Amino acid sequence: MQTLSTFYVTETSALQHQLLYFRHDDWHKLCIPLMDKLSGETFERIDPSELDASRRLGVSHVRLLPKETGVRPIVNLGRKAKLRPFRGSSRDEATQPSVNQILNATFHILNYEKSQKPELLGASVFGENDIYRKLSTFKAGLRRPDGTMPKLYFVKLDVRACFDSIDQGRLLEILRDTLTQKGYMIRKFNQVQFSTGRARRSFRKRAVPDCNVDFLYAYSQQPDHVPGDHMHFVAYASKLAACLRHIIFADQVVYGFDYLEDTLDLLEEHITDNIVRIGTDLYRQVVGIPQGSVLSTLLCAIFYGDLESTKLEFTKNPGNLLLRFVDDYLFITTNVKEARKFLNIMHEGHPEYGCIIAEEKTLTNFVDAEVQTLVLAPDAEYFPWCGRVIHMNELSVQWDYSRYNGRHVAHGLTVDYGRQPGTKFRTRFLQMARQHCHAMYFDSSLTSLSN
Repeated sequence: MQTLSTFYVTETSALQHQLLYFRHDDWHKLCIPLMDKLSGETFERIDPSELDASRRLGVSHVRLLPKETGVRPIVNLGRKAKLRPFRGSSRDEATQPSVNQILNATFHILNYEKSQKPELLGASVFGENDIYRKLSTFKAGLRRPDGTMPKLYFVKLDVRACFDSIDQGRLLEILRDTLTQKGYMIRKFNQVQFSTGRARRSFRKRAVPDCNVDFLYAYSQQPDHVPGDHMHFVAYASKLAACLRHIIFADQVVYGFDYLEDTLDLLEEHITDNIVRIGTDLYRQVVGIPQGSVLSTLLCAIFYGDLESTKLEFTKNPGNLLLRFVDDYLFITTNVKEARKFLNIMHEGHPEYGCIIAEEKTLTNFVDAEVQTLVLAPDAEYFPWCGRVIHMNELSVQWDYSRYNGRHVAHGLTVDYGRQPGTKFRTRFLQMARQHCHAMYFDSSLTSLSN
């Protein structure tokens, strides 16, 4: 306890899980410039009397995380809100769910729309599976009959303060066009499977278009032959079983329903009326979206997917591949003119979207006369992007282990001091190993043995 009373203890994104100790007076001095900037640009201070009982979302807590240049605000939307009851409200603050819990149904609704209209996401990739699929397809289309590849040009860009710069009004316009159903049903079921030596149960939810009178009549007549998303659960589970093995599916029977108007109202409150507590004061976010939200990554993908459809349509031309992992862009092309065009368009900025590129982070494997960028050395073989390196001729992918130079392995993972620390460590270690054993790193059609 003496340590906590003397130091502010925190981790940092730059040093993984390494703990840093700041004297309280030093930490206070470090945070003052950011707090002044936040209250003047991203947030506005509000009086607690402005909150009323009509709010569905509670107040979130903010903590500040050190980074290379200053500190970054992290909003904890997974923590249950502890508020004094709103004026005129009888709700018990101890039972108030977290913001992310309230947004859970909306998350599944957006995922349904994403599955129905993948083009909404533009160049978004959410992990190894997406990167593997797109790179493999791209390479197969470029490979010549003799097995050689054309010269490739690479551009890497980073959007400055991506979540904090999204234009709220523009995002709401896009979401109103994205949600197409009058209402949504949230299907709930369990999955039971044998994993790591024991049976494990997981809960699943899927959103589908809301039931209507025609569906109810069809279901009553032929429950196993209802078309579309409202098939009987047995038929739905059979469909899932076609691509999964050794799993038991159990229907939870009671489903949730959300109407379009309610979903849009909740999204608007979340985006334009996000209330956070910093110290003892309350603030409303006036620019950008909450970064700690369960919806953040998906909203960002939809938002920048719209930008790409209006500004970067040329990146879909043959010989081009555009990837975006949250706010990190990678453009690969066989045409240096296309690479320069992408570079110029993005560096011009798009104020209507709030999109400004962090010019100091832009990296290319060629020299551009108009835009100043970091350029790889002429003898470099690999191009770094999002913790991976891509061979600039073969398009093979490896983990970027150079990131770990000078870092202690103990800072790469956390230790659980609960009842089964050994089991927790083993599970965490296997998760890390599984990430490094994805098919993308071993597929001979993508990764040659020489690389």
